[in-house]
Order: sequence, then structure tokens, then C-alpha cells
Amino acid sequence: MFEYGFIDNLRGIGIRQYKTDVEFRTLVESVNENLYIIPKYQRKYRWSKAQVVSLTESLICGLPIPPIYTCRNEQNQLEILDGQQRIMSLFFYYIGYYLNKKKNSSIDFSELDAEGYSFKEALMEQFALEELHIQSESRHGEVINLDYAALPLEAKRRIDYTPITIIEIKVDDQKQRLLF
Repeated sequence: MFEYGFIDNLRGIGIRQYKTDVEFRTLVESVNENLYIIPKYQRKYRWSKAQVVSLTESLICGLPIPPIYTCRNEQNQLEILDGQQRIMSLFFYYIGYYLNKKKNSSIDFSELDAEGYSFKEALMEQFALEELHIQSESRHGEVINLDYAALPLEAKRRIDYTPITIIEIKVDDQKQRLLF
């Protein structure tokens, strides 16, 4: 239960949210450019390869992906508040690699040193990764390769432009503004 002082501290603070639909490819390339970051308070990444495959199949089938919640930091990066497991899994699909679970049971991505590197380069440098292959079976029993890099151009474009909802939380502290 909250203390009464907590409610008093919220007076004069406005919390707003802004919804933006970002295309899959824009999102994962932005992760690679370190525009989205995982803050220290986030839990560790724990999704299994099966969960990554399941999310990827949802993306390929056009099913909605739950929104990613963020807030902007002083460096104008978006800190991931909720959705780290989803956003990292989509990134793994895009780059075609996944964590080698024999060597990595869970990863604290907030400790990743990506200074001067793309996110993919930092991952490859600091963690044991293995190739990620996603396959499905057609109605006729044929095995279909669903790896992002192996998709036909038309299918890749459809996935590239699939919208992922990003909700940015902004805190407007009127008390703080009055001091300046």
C-alpha cells in the first residue's frame, strides 16, 4: 500500500503517453544504432529459442505484437520500460543469431558495452551467439526456411513494414519547471 506522502508527491506532475507505430525494420535498425537501450533497472533477458520462434511466427503471420513502453533519457535514447523480451527477440530474428544457451542462461543487456559499436557488434563481441534458423512446414509437408535473410523480397518487405506500437511515457513535472 502507498503511503499518503506518495500521493502528495504526485501533485503537479503530469504523465502523458504518446503512441507511435514504428515499422519492424526501423525498430530493429534503431536498436542496432543504440537508439533504444535497456536500462539498469530492467530484468535479465530470459526468453527461450522457442519463445523467439513463436514471436517471429506471429510477426510473419501478421498477428499484432504487444506494444513496447519506453521513456526518453537525457541522451535522447528510448529506454525500454516494458517489452525488452519482445524487442530483443525481434532483433535476434533480424540479425539471424540467438544466445548460445549453454553459455548464457540469462543476459543483463544493460551491462552491454556498446560504446563505439553497433548493438550487433557489441553482442557478437561480448556474448556467445549461435545462428538462429526458423523453419515451418507447408500444407504439403515441405520444410520452409523463414530466416529473415532467406525470405523472398516481397515477404521481407511485408515484414519490414509491419507496424510495432511504441508508447513513449513522458513525465511533465510542473513543480520542476516553476523553479527555472
